Amino acid sequence: RSNSSNAVYDVVVSGGGMVGAAMAAALGHDVHLSDKKILLLEARPQKKIKDLSTEYSNRVSAITPGSATFLSSFGAWEHICNMRIKPFRRMQVWDACSEALIMFENDNLEDMGYIVENDIIMSALYKQLDTVSDRVEVLYRSRAIG
Repeated sequence: RSNSSNAVYDVVVSGGGMVGAAMAAALGHDVHLSDKKILLLEARPQKKIKDLSTEYSNRVSAITPGSATFLSSFGAWEHICNMRIKPFRRMQVWDACSEALIMFENDNLEDMGYIVENDIIMSALYKQLDTVSDRVEVLYRSRAIG
């Protein structure tokens, strides 16, 4: 229940970060849940929309092909692809405090994944949430208690 309106929801997602927003958007686009009311609780205030075409961020995520398929299932991946993504076929991970090193390579020319700015992912997720605002309500400055 929401304290402000005594509304009852079928599904409540706590946290409007990448995972919570993706879950709420996916549930909101699921035809099997079209008659359900979904609530997304986000503790932070609503962010102002930035001009992502000119602002770049160094906070990025590596998106696997499986995650790209999931994001495609509710339309977010198309928004991401229309902005900025960089496919990768090789990854090297190391530790600054030791000589430990691991490398992953994909020689068959298929992308191992994609590097995407977190702001672009979040923008795409919230665009998709807007398209199902009749089924998914986002409450900012809110959190689950108990």
